[in-house]
Amino acid sequence: LEVSPIDLVAILEESILAVKPIASKKNIAIQFNTPARPVFAMGDKSGLQQVFINLINNAAKFSAEGTSVDINITITNEGVQTAVSDHGMGIPSEDIPHLCERFFRGKNVTIAEIPGSGIGLYIVKSIVEELGGSLKVESILKQGTTITVTLNQPNPGQ
Repeated sequence: LEVSPIDLVAILEESILAVKPIASKKNIAIQFNTPARPVFAMGDKSGLQQVFINLINNAAKFSAEGTSVDINITITNEGVQTAVSDHGMGIPSEDIPHLCERFFRGKNVTIAEIPGSGIGLYIVKSIVEELGGSLKVESILKQGTTITVTLNQPNPGQ
């Protein structure tokens, strides 16, 4: 990955376009909120596209039909945060610490027979950490999940 200042808004807009056909099949709206255009973060274009396509696709896959996937950018002291939220089945609290392990799939996902390999979030976490960022998962059963990616802001002059 080549880390440089990159417009996160443009990356997210491209990622949303890639996932929109899948979300449309379930009548899921994708809501995108950003405080500004552009918003710069330290990243790699192809790596971040892989991260956000995976997260938005997962959010659509696990959302209830007719709901929405909400994507919010916030600039904090920790960096640029992008939260991807769904209104789906949620993740059992005991599964959250294992969510980014290779091939891990939550019990409720397996029971519901939702397809997947359990490799996506492992790749997402690996890319985000290689970019110097972090990943946070919050979830409430039967209400939904929010996965927040925090990336570093460019230093002035970069």
